[in-house]
Amino acid sequence: MPPPSASRLPLLAFLLLALVAVAHGQAVNGMDMSMDDGMSLANGTMMPMLHFSPIGDTLFFEGWVPQTRAAVFGACVGLFILTLVDRWLAANRKTRFRLHLPPFALAHDAMRGATHALQALLGFIFMLAVM
Repeated sequence: MPPPSASRLPLLAFLLLALVAVAHGQAVNGMDMSMDDGMSLANGTMMPMLHFSPIGDTLFFEGWVPQTRAAVFGACVGLFILTLVDRWLAANRKTRFRLHLPPFALAHDAMRGATHALQALLGFIFMLAVM
């Protein structure tokens, strides 16, 4: 067998290194990819996603925690009103901005962008409320 040419030497070195890493049970990047350890959730850093307690869940901020049933009901009503505002904005945006204007009209596009940004903000607020 003739000796490898100089252009093939880096490729052969990489393949040899990958073969050695696989033979030792480790990935080429050095990360341990075994699934034998199991998942440990006993350290208390993971918050459960289902909240079955009637009071005491955080809404948006650490300091904003409805403590009574009336406060929880008020938070639900407030979120429902926010969803109505979001749907109203979506309907208003579809009917209002169907005008036939030139490709770029600053007043038209700035208002359309602001309305879309407000809808995106409301979507983010809803996501935070659910989380």
